[in-house]
Amino acid sequence: MCGRYFFTYEAAQEALELTDLLDTRSQAVGEGDVHPTDMAWVICADAKKQGLVLASMRWGFPGRQSCTIFNARAESVMEKNLFRDSVLFRRCVIPAGGFYEWNSRKEKVSFTGREKKILYMAGFYRCFEDVNCFVIITTEANESMRAVHDRMPLILEKEAVKDWIFKTDQAEDFLAQVPPSLSSYQEYEQQKFEWI
Repeated sequence: MCGRYFFTYEAAQEALELTDLLDTRSQAVGEGDVHPTDMAWVICADAKKQGLVLASMRWGFPGRQSCTIFNARAESVMEKNLFRDSVLFRRCVIPAGGFYEWNSRKEKVSFTGREKKILYMAGFYRCFEDVNCFVIITTEANESMRAVHDRMPLILEKEAVKDWIFKTDQAEDFLAQVPPSLSSYQEYEQQKFEWI
């Protein structure tokens, strides 16, 4: 699961280096925490499907009863009518400094790359009422995340960003891959007392 992530200056710089242009029609998005329904930077194909563009989109598809759908499971995303077309034809990557998850004691844990200052989370998008909206794909947690939560974003290596966006024939292979290991940080950890 991914319910909040953070965007950093480093993520912005590297995302700009990866893309061919910045969508100047986009709303400005600054550093800081990103929540569902917020506008955020996303890397996607340009209109002619020849290069990459950095554009702002809203996080989450509108759902029933005012619920926002902000994550989709990699294992079943191709089976869902709401998602399938977008996964096949409108894949994107969400650059981030890292993301947050909460353990069973409701303590917040930050996850970042082990060696890199930016994470690339796989996603897809669709237009709703003239606004492009994106969803982050989640997968089964790897060993670096499992103690905190059983789900995590599907994280791509920087070298795979273009292939995820442009190579439809490889999309299902990406959906089945295990994300790289992450580093975690917890500001506060509840102490356990043992009676002797």
